[in-house]
Amino acid sequence: MGFVESLVAHEIEFHESMTIRAGDTSDDGYRAALKVLSVPADERPTALVCCNDLVAIGCYKAANQLGLRIPDDVSVVVLDTGTRRGLVDSQYNARRADCEAACAALGVKALRDATLQLLDERRASLSETAFRRARHVISENERTMRAAEAMRRGDVDALGLMLGESHRSLRDDYEVSSPALDAIVDAATAHPACLGARMTGAGFGGCAVALVRSVEAADFARRTADRYRDQTGFDAVVHVCRATDGAAVERAAGDFAY
Repeated sequence: MGFVESLVAHEIEFHESMTIRAGDTSDDGYRAALKVLSVPADERPTALVCCNDLVAIGCYKAANQLGLRIPDDVSVVVLDTGTRRGLVDSQYNARRADCEAACAALGVKALRDATLQLLDERRASLSETAFRRARHVISENERTMRAAEAMRRGDVDALGLMLGESHRSLRDDYEVSSPALDAIVDAATAHPACLGARMTGAGFGGCAVALVRSVEAADFARRTADRYRDQTGFDAVVHVCRATDGAAVERAAGDFAY
């Protein structure tokens, strides 16, 4: 994300050929990144932070400039289930293998290049598990674009519905939710001020996120925590937040004493 913002700041046009892939040291994107970072071409940096096609959705500043913003009367509420992931590396590896198998069956390099129509046409060539994994990834990519359109329209109700769709897909197709995450999402969506909720992060425990009408956010936090405790016996930690700019350098007027 910072890479693209740096390109813009240095008046370097961003185009597809500048996409940086792991291990690629020779393409236009790599050389452009070195130029932006003022690193000599013969000095290989330890790492470069890169991004995908949906950078504007993941970067608040760029997203805000494109009209992708959450209204001030809607709060982002983080719901910590109080549960943590165990040793689940094998689960992540299995999902990656399933997605790679789906790519091979669909004839694409990455699932971002596939469509749900293609997936349905090739369903017979996939295992049921690989089919469901791919269906989640492809539908989530499409949902991201629909969510961006909803944000441009200011349609928070549609955005909330897509959060619910996303959680069900993560739960049923990708299978990375957990009983605690499902319980807290159910508790959240039972409140009338909740527009939608889904698990967030890598899954198998941790947090969910909800969009909530700000005027009722405090009541939402209390009642959701109570419902969740009644269902699971765990105490949730609820953080009511609002989307805002991240850290930035600002010029201050006037003289300052140190």
